[in-house]
Amino acid sequence: MKFEYIANGNKIFAAACSLLFGCNVFAGLSFDAQKIKETVSPLTVFYDFKFCFTNTGTGPVRIIELKKSCTCIAAPLEKSHYMQNEDGVICGQLQIAGKSGRVVQRLEIVTDETENSSYFLEIELDIPQFASMLPKLLVWRKLEEPESKKLAVSLNKDYAAKLVSVKSDSDNIAARVLPESDGDGGSYVVEVAPLSTELPGRFLVTAEILTTDGKVRRLFSHAIIK
Repeated sequence: MKFEYIANGNKIFAAACSLLFGCNVFAGLSFDAQKIKETVSPLTVFYDFKFCFTNTGTGPVRIIELKKSCTCIAAPLEKSHYMQNEDGVICGQLQIAGKSGRVVQRLEIVTDETENSSYFLEIELDIPQFASMLPKLLVWRKLEEPESKKLAVSLNKDYAAKLVSVKSDSDNIAARVLPESDGDGGSYVVEVAPLSTELPGRFLVTAEILTTDGKVRRLFSHAIIK
């Protein structure tokens, strides 16, 4: 697992006092990093994150609100007031079960500062697939010859151990793993065929895959007669 923290330019706040115009005191939260970028396992259910900061301003700052880009983020505020030079941390969890590819979520911290009162934090995750089954859709026309079509199942051997089973949710759709499959190499060929194309319908073909954490996970393709 590799990761990197990307600094997003700590905010610098200046306090300017004037006898003519009054005296304004500004606070400022300075983050160690405002973006987290990491590659995580596709078997991860919850990704834990934290953003550390320091109040480097000239006065106290209060966090009014923590806005989240998705309900999949849990980040309760345990403290809202920070004095000058006080350290703090924003901790939370991002639910990523079943996700793959590039996942980006954001947080906005709203404070009571008179200037630059919002801070934007970003989490960017790269989640590889544990396996794939393609194509996602097989189509037969009504009353055409019920010839078989093929699905390709490929396992990422870092995370997937073997294909356990392939089945459909209909007695009219047959699915089986062909002998030409290379299970040791993580490559399988699945043959799918309707017994009849007389009646239209939408069916589901499910591949059950044993992953390296001992759990069985599922991939799906659709079979349609129309």
